Amino acid sequence: MRLLTLLLCLACATHNAQTTPGTHDAISYGAIAVKILEDDTVLSGKDEIVQFYQSHPLPLEAVETLFRVAANKQFQYEIGAFISEGEPYKQVIITDTENANTRVFEFIARAGADKDFSAAIDRRRAQWIALCNQHNAQNLINTLYAENTIYYNHRPVVKTREALIPVYQYMNNPQYSLQLSPLHVEHVNDTMVFEIGQCSGSYNGKYILIWEKAEDGEWYVKIDSNI
Repeated sequence: MRLLTLLLCLACATHNAQTTPGTHDAISYGAIAVKILEDDTVLSGKDEIVQFYQSHPLPLEAVETLFRVAANKQFQYEIGAFISEGEPYKQVIITDTENANTRVFEFIARAGADKDFSAAIDRRRAQWIALCNQHNAQNLINTLYAENTIYYNHRPVVKTREALIPVYQYMNNPQYSLQLSPLHVEHVNDTMVFEIGQCSGSYNGKYILIWEKAEDGEWYVKIDSNI
């Protein structure tokens, strides 16, 4: 039903919807842009991303912005949707608004039927906050993050739990405190949820969490980002 509504409303949409077919050739990527594939492959740099789309074309139709917010003065977070060859997709994008709106981060996943995983995600987010404020980064990451988790902070990505633990050592400071308040939670398919929210406390910026449901039935952070 939601997909049908999206298509019917495109003609009157005013929030950066694109109603004519296009391709990723028309999208400008930054020189150090990052694209993450669903299998956790990380494509680094404009050239590598362009080469990927040359061999894996993904025609764009019925493009729509579902949520957009300024992360800071330079970067913008966005969750969007589009159709490609009759199949629905959803995406998380980070755009550099100070440099000709170039795309610096991109993750795309095939979308499925609407389902509501709010209770499960709320529970895991509450666990994230509690563990973060217990000042034990290792426990937080080992409990809430996927084994091949990816962290993006507008620098070379950090991949795997083991690599992320030293990056988050600042959370071990007894004076550190943090709360997460979701601004938009987008249910993508049976195993994936996109979230953009607001941090408050020791860090007051925006965040992105991409949650993925594992074989054990629990939700883990597949991708974590803040800028």
